[in-house]
Formats: sequence, C-alpha cells, structure tokens
Amino acid sequence: MIRVIDRRELPARFLMDWNAAKVRAPIPGPPPEAAAETSTG
Repeated sequence: MIRVIDRRELPARFLMDWNAAKVRAPIPGPPPEAAAETSTG
C-alpha cells in the first residue's frame, strides 16, 4: 500500500534517515578504505 507523504513530512523523515546513515558511513559511495586514505592524506 503506497501512502502519499506530505512534502513537509518527507524532508524530515529523509533527513533523519540520512543523518543516521551518515553516522555509519560519512561518505556515501566510496569504500571506508578509500575514505580513510583520503582523510589521513
């Protein structure tokens, strides 16, 4: 069942999920190894 989400509600949910995801993986895309090398270098 698809529920239409209000535009005001969508950003809040998205930002909550996005922030939670950033805590686990600050840089989406590249593997942690590449990110670590970039940060260290």
